[in-house]
Amino acid sequence: MQFLRVVLRTCPKVPRDAYAHLGFHMRNGHVIHLVATPRGVERVVAKCDECVFYQLASSGYIFGGVKLGEGRITIVVTGNGAVKRVLRNSPQVVKVEEVSYKNLVLTEKQRDALLHLAMGKGAGDLAKELGVSRVAALKLIRRALKKVALLV
Repeated sequence: MQFLRVVLRTCPKVPRDAYAHLGFHMRNGHVIHLVATPRGVERVVAKCDECVFYQLASSGYIFGGVKLGEGRITIVVTGNGAVKRVLRNSPQVVKVEEVSYKNLVLTEKQRDALLHLAMGKGAGDLAKELGVSRVAALKLIRRALKKVALLV
């Protein structure tokens, strides 16, 4: 299965100062997005046929979170034929790039490394536990954080 990282221009209804996408749901032919702005959380309502995000969600799977910032929305979506047609016909698309599924899923070691960090332990402690060098432990942490950054 192919995954695509898609960068879209935001809908004109999204406030320009919105800095985070908190979630969405679909109801009665409308897509309702919750976005964070300096003024607080705001709802953005659009008809389904106007919303490229809705078209992508109904054509494929949206993987992980949605990034919002600087007038752009970044999502990772499955790259099936229906999604590619939506992307080809949308003027909101800024950039599309293929992403390997290996870059989207944390390995068991990477999860353990992040758990170590969350518990307040350092790379040296992780290296001792895994029986590897400190440099190898740092590389493991760096790869895990890159994957998390892609999803968050």
